[in-house]
Amino acid sequence: MSSIPFDSQRPSPFKDLPDPRFFYRNLSNQEVLAALRFGIEARKGLILLTGDPGTGKSTVLHKLTRELNPSVSCVLVSDPYLRFTDLLRLILRSLAVGVEADDESALIRCCQMAVRSRLEMSRIVSLALDNAQDLPDEIIESLTTHFLGKGFDPDHNLLQIVLAGRPALRQRLFLPPLRSLDTQVKIDCRLQPLNVKEVGLYIEHRLSAADLPAEVFDRDAIEQIAAYSDGRPRLVNTICDRAFQVADGPLLRKITPDVIAGAARELDLRNPGWVGKETPEVNFNWTKPRDERSGFQSTTVVARTFPRIKHDKDRKQWASPGGTAGRRVGVWV
Repeated sequence: MSSIPFDSQRPSPFKDLPDPRFFYRNLSNQEVLAALRFGIEARKGLILLTGDPGTGKSTVLHKLTRELNPSVSCVLVSDPYLRFTDLLRLILRSLAVGVEADDESALIRCCQMAVRSRLEMSRIVSLALDNAQDLPDEIIESLTTHFLGKGFDPDHNLLQIVLAGRPALRQRLFLPPLRSLDTQVKIDCRLQPLNVKEVGLYIEHRLSAADLPAEVFDRDAIEQIAAYSDGRPRLVNTICDRAFQVADGPLLRKITPDVIAGAARELDLRNPGWVGKETPEVNFNWTKPRDERSGFQSTTVVARTFPRIKHDKDRKQWASPGGTAGRRVGVWV
């Protein structure tokens, strides 16, 4: 079996840690990053990013914080179990504002004043909440009540709030008690899994970033990885990292489907349900139907236009996972 020179003491290029070197800039990620940047820098207020577990939401958020305009201060919070007062203190600390108040009302006023003072200097403050599907309803309500305007003028939005979480998060915004927030979401992004071709390019990108040759994995092994992982980057990393453990000296064996199958068994993964699955061709026909009653235009990138939702039945249908096929980035402008 062929082998490749490899320093086994080097860190694996597939460790699942936020690292800007390993960010894979495919079409979906580029669209989502562009939409998130636009939403924050245009002060759209409430921004939603959803995706199945392991599709890269946390990675996108970390990349976002590095690509925002220097005039934007972004507070990234990964712990959804913080109290509301703790979130306020984090915002104040990030703005280098000292505060001795302990009660919630005083912290809210102090935080509002700090954010307004930066807006007067053309500086934007954003709060990005990862794992937001686990945020209590009252936290989301408090943030939107105290830091977002009721109208559609961006000047009313003090904080730019990014809620990133699993698809269940979107469903919550269409149902009580948060149902009133569905009309406040101006940017709606969803990350999709990678197809087989993208899995190969993703692996190649990470190997290249670690100065390793792309031929470490043969083509059939990549198809196996795509099948076992369902195209989720986190699971791709886990499988590849386990396969890399065959490096036990100065030479790395060529990674074949047999190696991947063994790694999958050790990880207790199910048998692959598909091989060679591809994403349909992307259609770049953008549509901008106008709702004359609201004066808005809804823009959908590479998908369909978001409908105006009138009834609870329509809300549930639109919120359901089965009604959201395809890659979507929705922007209310």
